[in-house]
Amino acid sequence: MCFEFSPRFRQIAAFFIIIQWLTTNALFPQNKFQQKPLPGTKAPFTAAVADSHVVFDNIQSILNLNCVRCHQGVDAPAQLVMKGNAYPNLVNVPSTEMPGLVRIKPGSRDSSWLYQKITTDFPPAGSKMGELTQDEINLIGLWIDQGALENPPPPYLPLQSRTPALIAGEIDISYDQAIVLWGGLPPYSFSLQSGSLPDGLTLDPAAGRITGNPTRRGTFDFTIRVTDAQSPPASIDLSYSIEIRNTQEKWSIPAGFEIKPVVTDLHLPVNIAFVPNPGPNPEDSFFYVSLLYGQIVMVQRNYATQLYATDLLNFNPTGEFAGSGELGVTGIVVDPASGDVFASMVYDSLDKKYGKVVRFHSEDGGRTAATQTVIISGIPSAVSHQVQALTIGPDGKLYLNTGDGSHPHAAPELDDLRGKILRMNLDGSMPPDNPFPGTYIYAKGLRNPFGAAWRPDDGFLYISDNGVKTDDRLVKIFPGGDYGWRLSNPDLTTGAIFLWTPTVSPVEMDFQHTTPFPPEFRGDLFVGWAGIPYISGKNSRGKKIQRFKLDADGNVVENS
Repeated sequence: MCFEFSPRFRQIAAFFIIIQWLTTNALFPQNKFQQKPLPGTKAPFTAAVADSHVVFDNIQSILNLNCVRCHQGVDAPAQLVMKGNAYPNLVNVPSTEMPGLVRIKPGSRDSSWLYQKITTDFPPAGSKMGELTQDEINLIGLWIDQGALENPPPPYLPLQSRTPALIAGEIDISYDQAIVLWGGLPPYSFSLQSGSLPDGLTLDPAAGRITGNPTRRGTFDFTIRVTDAQSPPASIDLSYSIEIRNTQEKWSIPAGFEIKPVVTDLHLPVNIAFVPNPGPNPEDSFFYVSLLYGQIVMVQRNYATQLYATDLLNFNPTGEFAGSGELGVTGIVVDPASGDVFASMVYDSLDKKYGKVVRFHSEDGGRTAATQTVIISGIPSAVSHQVQALTIGPDGKLYLNTGDGSHPHAAPELDDLRGKILRMNLDGSMPPDNPFPGTYIYAKGLRNPFGAAWRPDDGFLYISDNGVKTDDRLVKIFPGGDYGWRLSNPDLTTGAIFLWTPTVSPVEMDFQHTTPFPPEFRGDLFVGWAGIPYISGKNSRGKKIQRFKLDADGNVVENS
């Protein structure tokens, strides 16, 4: 969905299509409420009963929630694949990051590199892994202490729910939440013992997922019985309540502004690029939208849509959010001189993912692409950490943000294009005056720079860079700058003009400069927060747009 604002502002309106990255009801149309339990709602972990064993399936559930998003496929960080059954890739397997240690050493936490990675803020190699709770860390430690067995003998830990409460839903908005269990002997079976689920929702008896589209408002109380695979089975009864609300207005805005939907039915929209000098007629091209799963849509001045380019991916992009489903078409920008559209995207070659930039040329006034020309390719990419924003600078050059491909060691290296800002001519050739001669690299040492915008007041590029657990940052980019992200001793505070801790996943951004906003908004920077992807609606860590005032040197002096 796109929106129109009064007073109208062109590039800033980009945020309200990028809001599709912020609102799970658009980015995850079939899965608004994701399966990971909400932060702060995990039940306290009951201390282990003496001689009670931890089954690896419970450890795998922790990995699924925290680690599998990145650790999958042939480009998994440290060549550690955790999707499916991670056991054979962990226990007694030598670490690729820390020679002399194994990933999991049965009976020894100190000799288990994975355990060090999840418990040490600054490990001697790489960076801290995951955002595990102390209870999750304790369970992994207990499992190691017990010998890190895949299928230990009974007795087992008592059954315990890790989902003490279920989130509220909204009428006609897709609902999906799993009940997570520890203890006993998986697999588990789930059945409704008493009460009733909200109208339109059903319980999966094998997966413990409550899914569907609620149809009636109200509060619904029920009890679910969970049994394990022991003989005789252990069981636990869990009482829950789900509140179904009327569909809510998603955005609050300052007085004097209005939000009006103008384009709907866009599947996974990522970025927006306005035509710099659009024609005056209702049918003239007004802006373009990149759709993650392989399309670009042109939107006319009258907000009618036209498919500009399709079938842009040579692999099946569908997958999990957050996770393998986050690869596809991302950045987009329009050349003011020719009207050509540039888009960044991922492609597959021999089961590995790479990033490229494609230039599209139209012969019908920008309505459809007639030709496609790849101007740069071969940039290794990984889930989410891929080719990102595209901009055209005041110098007429094309600038590309690239993620580190989940390989931090690549970010500072001059022979690797990951974790960088790249600068090139519009035909893909290398400018001779790049700050690192003989390379496309304009700046390095970045982790996952989603957003980018040029500030008219000083002519500098500003970007948003996503941190790990802390230190999302805004950065003013200087030619030849090194911004601190690397494998050893990473520092995401380098060059930051603003830091977010905890992380909020800042994504798209733009400066308000020439549009008819009130004078007090002139020159302000606006940044969208994606936040935690599996949480819907307003929350403290996302689903909002933040306003920044900068001084003449580009320092943040005020934000709201």
